[in-house]
Amino acid sequence: MKSPPSHSINWFQIAVGMAVLMVGASVYLVDRPPEDTYFIHRSPYGISLHQDLPNLFGVMGRSLPAFAHAFAFTVITGGFITGGKKGYFTIAVGWLVVDSAFEFGQRYGESMIKMIPSWFRGIPFLENLESFFRKGTFDWMDILAVIGGSASAYFFLAATRKNGVCLKN
Repeated sequence: MKSPPSHSINWFQIAVGMAVLMVGASVYLVDRPPEDTYFIHRSPYGISLHQDLPNLFGVMGRSLPAFAHAFAFTVITGGFITGGKKGYFTIAVGWLVVDSAFEFGQRYGESMIKMIPSWFRGIPFLENLESFFRKGTFDWMDILAVIGGSASAYFFLAATRKNGVCLKN
């Protein structure tokens, strides 16, 4: 009986994805009021630096989280699901669709809220969907940032496919 093919995890890609995700999250920590962000508002540790530091990201901070989310999750997923360019392309398009759907969901917030099941209430992160769609603001620049993040991530994954520390499972 043949053993299943081994799978490599590209820790370099995952580390870069996590670093970019942290940069995107820092926009919420520094530049946005804590009550506007679920993971900061719900934190028992008072992690917001909104009043303590000047606005670090300026205008770029408006769409940087959208770019960072699309880039980071594409790269992290690609780091775990190693493959060729086709696989990376599929991952990039998948995150492009997911992030764009959430952005367009903000445009049609009231319609989206009606589709949220009641059992989401009380479940961490899922309980925030109603607020996300109600308070979120649709922005075409965020759509462009998502496209840019997904495309950049695809090229990064293709360029670093055989680089970094890979461990066989």
